[in-house]
Amino acid sequence: MKANKQVRYKDWADFSSRFLLPFTTELQPERKRQLIFRGQADANWKLETTLDRILQFDSGAERIQIFEGLIAEFRRQTRGLPLEVLPQTPIEWELLGRHHGLPTTVLDFTRSPYVAAFFAYAERQPSETTHAAIWMLDLQAFESDGAVSEIELVDDDEALRFNSRAIEQEGLFVKIKDVTHPVESRLGGHLQKHLLPSTPDARRAILASLQSMRITARNLFRDLDGAARSASIQTLLRRGE
Repeated sequence: MKANKQVRYKDWADFSSRFLLPFTTELQPERKRQLIFRGQADANWKLETTLDRILQFDSGAERIQIFEGLIAEFRRQTRGLPLEVLPQTPIEWELLGRHHGLPTTVLDFTRSPYVAAFFAYAERQPSETTHAAIWMLDLQAFESDGAVSEIELVDDDEALRFNSRAIEQEGLFVKIKDVTHPVESRLGGHLQKHLLPSTPDARRAILASLQSMRITARNLFRDLDGAARSASIQTLLRRGE
């Protein structure tokens, strides 16, 4: 399988002219639907699920066992709570848990490169970070049987309704069933990494540009968490941080 392609940009304007403008104006709608994005604050971070960030497993079997136990415990803990709709399938329980902070085996993606950029810059990057990353995954990878093993696309409205923020964020999920090989190597040439500078000035410029398009935490979350995040970001930006 081909290696992941990497493209480096000198600033947001460069990314806008070389990637965002052609993506927006030149691609046909059906082709756009085949491209999904994920923003990460540090380009050196791997594509790693929250479960795999907090736990190390001796085998794939242990990972499955621990995760199934985690979902079972989450279901037990929800007994007696006022759920508007009761999940029926394992992936529905997983996405509901993900919405509320449960470690899971899914990675969040979005159909919008602008939303991905927001999540790459919404939080202050680690001090040693030089570049943020906007990953782009071509869903053609999932169109051939066996093209991507142990990775599953989750883009079903019935399942996504259990993670309501996904709707606001044009979101969908990629479920990582096995981590014996890095996600990046499994996806190969279907995956690209776009690298943008992560200096304080770059962060301010990008968030200001996204705010002008109404891409803010307040609008992407539409709850008190989003309001709090927006207040924090705006205050820090005014202080020049």
